[in-house]
Amino acid sequence: MKHLLSLGILSIGLSTGSAFAEVKISGDMRYRIEQFDLEDEDYIRTRIRARVKLASDINEQFKVGLRLATGGGSATSTNQTLGDGFGNKGFEIDQAFLKYLPTSDLEIGLGKVKNPVYKPGKSELVFDGDLTPEGVYGVYETKLGSFSLRPLLASFTLYENKKKTDQELGIVQLKLGYKLNETVSFTFGGSIYKFSNIKGLVLSDTEGNSVDESSEEASPFLENYNLTEAFLEGIFTVGGQPLTVFAQSVSNSEVDEDNQALTYGISYGKGKGEQPWAVALWARTVEKDAVFSPISDSDFGSGDTDEEGYVIQVKYALFDNVALSVRHLTSEGPIEPAAGEEAEAFKLTQVNIQVKF
Repeated sequence: MKHLLSLGILSIGLSTGSAFAEVKISGDMRYRIEQFDLEDEDYIRTRIRARVKLASDINEQFKVGLRLATGGGSATSTNQTLGDGFGNKGFEIDQAFLKYLPTSDLEIGLGKVKNPVYKPGKSELVFDGDLTPEGVYGVYETKLGSFSLRPLLASFTLYENKKKTDQELGIVQLKLGYKLNETVSFTFGGSIYKFSNIKGLVLSDTEGNSVDESSEEASPFLENYNLTEAFLEGIFTVGGQPLTVFAQSVSNSEVDEDNQALTYGISYGKGKGEQPWAVALWARTVEKDAVFSPISDSDFGSGDTDEEGYVIQVKYALFDNVALSVRHLTSEGPIEPAAGEEAEAFKLTQVNIQVKF
């Protein structure tokens, strides 16, 4: 049904028939220095991220886009590590999408798309910031006086198996907004993330979730993931700049323990234009099977679950579209070590300079 819907939307849009009026080109380039401070070793590496996006409005209702990015095919990183004997770095398809807008309030997207899920405080608790899911979604967004409403439905394919059942992700999200006045606004809502057929799945890297380690050849997942999310965000104008506070909780109903995650934080400033400074602080606790780790934050705890800690970030806009930022991540895991086991500390500092065009 999902594929038939996608083809139907495509045929409707293409039947309007219009030449490309304009192709917009945008992108960014980031140079990063990372310092790892681990229990058994410390090291420094340099990385680059380059992205180029082409987008065009076919007509008033249909849009198409393509974005290429570095990253080597990872779902959760578009970074490319330097230092392989000056070897060339490749570009891959990071986004390839079609958008159909039958009304000003409704958007239907299909392909490899920018993540349409609303993330409070730009949280990466459930989805890494670089993730571009694959499938179809529909989002409706409207305002009713001081209130706003944004329901989202999505069906994404995680892993396609020709002879076995696919692993898929279904999403239902409802975001409500309330604008008290010009300086105070609130956002709250909830989501359901239904992952299908994860139990028994074998991946090369499970990133901390529960797996069967008895087999020497493979480590299949032991649990399924049906996540329920609740979030709250408040934005206040203080000193002419935005002060944002947020909280987000996630629970996996498929398991009875180690199934909770919580993050909350505060940020201040825009970090661009005439307000060049921005600072942020987040705290996070992620139990072992609270989220599906292969697509969650790949930096915090080196991408593992069963971690708790914090993130602090400072950003300064040097010029228009040129910014310098420093981010420090600290975590420890496992959260509750077994007898005879000790929690290990993970510390990562990132220094970035980014140019947008």
